This record gives sequence, structure tokens and C-alpha cells, in this order.
Amino acid sequence: MKIFTVGHSTRSWPEFLQLLQKYAISLVIDVRAFPSSQRFPHFNREYLARELFGAGISYWWLGRELGGYRRREEGLGENSPNKGWQREGYRIYADYMLSEPFAAAVDQVIQAASRQTATLLCAERLYFRCHRQLIADYLTWKGQEVWHIEDLTVVKRHVLHRLAREEEGRLIYPPPQLPLIEKDSVEKD
Repeated sequence: MKIFTVGHSTRSWPEFLQLLQKYAISLVIDVRAFPSSQRFPHFNREYLARELFGAGISYWWLGRELGGYRRREEGLGENSPNKGWQREGYRIYADYMLSEPFAAAVDQVIQAASRQTATLLCAERLYFRCHRQLIADYLTWKGQEVWHIEDLTVVKRHVLHRLAREEEGRLIYPPPQLPLIEKDSVEKD
């Protein structure tokens, strides 16, 4: 089973639909916290759901459960095991990934993707500039095969982020460890 991710970016509706059809996507799982776009109204939730339905593709908004832009209170602050992320938004999202609501939502995604070819949808074209990176890490850690659709000819298999570690049965992002310096290798004055 494969789970895809895709960013709608600035694509036209025909381009986006062609992309979904190329990879035989039958379910779009929208993980945008705010499923709308002023510049590209064809990616507004209502329009998207209607047009996808017309093309024989199911639509499911999971932005409340899996959307980015988590509130600061959803993070763990100084107790965060995810201090490897320099960007506060990613750190807070990684903290949220430790929660039961996140785990339950991901389990729903896995169940849905076992029945049909699913893609996670967000706005950013490049997954590594989006919280899809973190969701994909979690799915990969859970044993799922994740692929990122970039365009009609480029799809990349997900690899865990270099900071990702398993600790006590959790996926975390601690700061990178500095190399140890051996006592004998230190120059003397």
C-alpha cells in the first residue's frame, strides 16, 4: 500500500486533476487547517469536494485533526523533545504528533488508504516546506510507504527526516548531537 502527498500550489484545476489521475488517486485527504485559497478559488473546500466528486474522486477534510498551524498551547514548550526543529511551528506540530488525537487521525488515514489510493493534500508544492514532511515521517515510522507527488513525472519516496528518532515508542526530533572530541585530539598550547 502506498500513501501519496501532494501540494496544490499554483496549479490550474485541469493540471491538478491530471496529476491525481496520473497517479490513480481515488481519495484526497485535505490536511490544510484552512481549506481555502483567495488566489486559487478552485482549491476552496466546497469547490474542491464538488469537482473531485464529479471526477469520481472522494474528498475528506482532516484539517482539524492533521492541519498545520497548531496553537502554541498544543506544544510542550520547554519540555518539548522536538527541539531539533528550529522553526517553532514545526516543533509545535511535532509535539502535537505525540497526542492521542493525532495518532487516531493517522490511524484513520491508514485505514482509508488500505481501501483506496489516497493522497494527503496541502497548499505547499514541496513537501519538505510543509507539515506533510512530519506527517509523512510519522506514517513511515508506522511502516507505511509514502510517496510525494511533485509533478507528472516526478514522485519521490519519503525518507525519514535526518533529525527523526524513536525514543520510548515515540517519534521525536531532538537536536543533533555534536561529535565527541577525544581528549588526545585537542591541541595543546
